[in-house]
Amino acid sequence: MNPEKPENELVRLLFLRSADILDTPAEESFERIVRMACRVLGFSRCAITLVDENRVWVKASKGIRFGELPRDSSFCAYTIPSPDPLLVNDARSDERFRHMEIVKGDEQLSFLVGCPIRLSPKVRLGS
Repeated sequence: MNPEKPENELVRLLFLRSADILDTPAEESFERIVRMACRVLGFSRCAITLVDENRVWVKASKGIRFGELPRDSSFCAYTIPSPDPLLVNDARSDERFRHMEIVKGDEQLSFLVGCPIRLSPKVRLGS
C-alpha cells in the first residue's frame, strides 16, 4: 500500500529543491524546534523531515536514529497529501504502516502525530 502523492507533486519538489536544504549539515535552529516540540508535547521523539521524490530526509531529530528513509516506508509520505495533521494511534494495527521497518524493527514506533510543514496552503514540503 503506497501513499498517494500530492496533486502538485512536481511543483512541490521544485520548491523543496530550490530551498537548498536537503542533505545540509545540522543547524541549531532546527534542532531547537525539535527539542521545544518534544518538551511542549511531552514526546520523547520528534523529527523535522523533508519528503523528496523517493526518500524522506531527516533535517533534525531527537530520539530517532535514522537520517533517511525510503519515501514509501515513512509516515511523512502519508502526511503531506493533506493539510491536516496525521494522527496514528497504533501503527502496528494500521494497514498502511504495520509492515514498515520503523514500526516492527528497532525503532518500534506505534503512535505518531505528523504535522505538514507548509510553504503555502497547497505546498507541503515535509512534516
